[in-house]
Amino acid sequence: MDALSEVTGIFALNLLKKLGENNSNNILFSPMSMSSALAMVFMGAKGNTAAQMSQALSFSKIGGEDGDIHQGFQSLLTEINRTGTLYLLRTANRLFGEKSYDFLSVEKELSYERFIEWTNPDKMHEQEMEVFLPRFKLEETYNMEDVLRSMGMANAFEQDRADFSGMSSKKDLYLSKVMHKSFVEVNEEGTEAAAATTPKMV
Repeated sequence: MDALSEVTGIFALNLLKKLGENNSNNILFSPMSMSSALAMVFMGAKGNTAAQMSQALSFSKIGGEDGDIHQGFQSLLTEINRTGTLYLLRTANRLFGEKSYDFLSVEKELSYERFIEWTNPDKMHEQEMEVFLPRFKLEETYNMEDVLRSMGMANAFEQDRADFSGMSSKKDLYLSKVMHKSFVEVNEEGTEAAAATTPKMV
């Protein structure tokens, strides 16, 4: 499960960079939703289609069999969704800075290794501060085909090249669309968030 957590993190950061290219708007997506939905499609992929998907989703870093990935996602989702946990998930939604200051576009420098280094508890210190959270609502919808193609996953979208023989004996099955929708609302009552990824195959 640790290896799967790592590759999901790597995929999340790669996807963040792709979605952020030439984009000054807010980016809102769920890497777990994307990874788990595409993992189901990956289970039926063979040949070059599987190789491209494995590379784009960073599954190639895990090794092992497809069943290991499937079992890993089951374990990971079970762990995340287990009842009775005593943890709190905190996220920073946006950095507000002086407009005249020349900030670096941080996602270009971000990697999984740097993320782990920056969030290492040994390098953090506690500081009390007063925080005011504004009420806001964000909603985004992405057609992921171009993004996934640019990450090396092209064959899955091409009818004459896609190989999903692991899920169908027909030779003409391919991904026609991958849509991702995410939503978050923050108000004085708390935070509500949801995400869905829909791969459409024809």
